[in-house]
Amino acid sequence: MFENVIDGIFSAVFLAAILRVTTPILLPSLGALISEKAGVLNIGLEGMMLSAAFTGVVVSAYSQDWFGAEAGTSIGPWLGLLFGVCVSLLMSFVLALFHLDLKGDLFLSGIALNIFGSSATVAIMFELTGDRGNTSTLASLQMPFT
Repeated sequence: MFENVIDGIFSAVFLAAILRVTTPILLPSLGALISEKAGVLNIGLEGMMLSAAFTGVVVSAYSQDWFGAEAGTSIGPWLGLLFGVCVSLLMSFVLALFHLDLKGDLFLSGIALNIFGSSATVAIMFELTGDRGNTSTLASLQMPFT
């Protein structure tokens, strides 16, 4: 019994599951650590991450229709990554605008970005697919190296 637990914990499948599950938590945490060291309280990281991930999925799915999706030759995932990073940068600029130019509270601006990110993704997904819960109705391309 105990050996089965140890074998399960030290298996490659369990390690891959740990990496897959902790990445969405670890990356914003590292971003929050860096911004905290810089003296900026960035509460809006969750909304930025959610908006970037949503944009990446939607651009990746629709770019396969635009450019064609032959096996392994689609640039959709790379365009999704590029647009996701751009959306995250845009939301960071909005947070900076609210705090630096408009003299708004950084904490409240971050909470507003979180609320906007979570509600906008659900609203846009409902408009695109008619589904509020997930993006499984969008086409996806498997990336074996990730």
